[in-house]
Amino acid sequence: MRIIEYPIPVGSHELAIWPDLPDSDTDNGEPIVTVCNLHHLSQDECVVTKAHGVLSDEINIAIGLKAHAMGYKVIHFKVPKGKHVSRWATFEKTINGMDFHRVDLELAISALEAQEK
Repeated sequence: MRIIEYPIPVGSHELAIWPDLPDSDTDNGEPIVTVCNLHHLSQDECVVTKAHGVLSDEINIAIGLKAHAMGYKVIHFKVPKGKHVSRWATFEKTINGMDFHRVDLELAISALEAQEK
């Protein structure tokens, strides 16, 4: 999976995602499958915003891994009520038809690594 990060103002980052392309830092002009922003909340936390395209479990996990590689320890997702985020996401609350989820990236990555062994 290819994920390219583009810094944008105020410490946030845009992520362009191509799940079917090999890992690389090069945008070769292929149509982007998913794009989102990682909005900086604090030194350790970010939230996925302005997501467009496919947000499958695999892509959400890849977004979390990228966020962790960027130094974040917690990632938040806001999705339509009842929509699945990831098996490691903890539901926090529902407001105006949107569910808020939190993922402890260090716990999720430890669980993912243990699962792969």
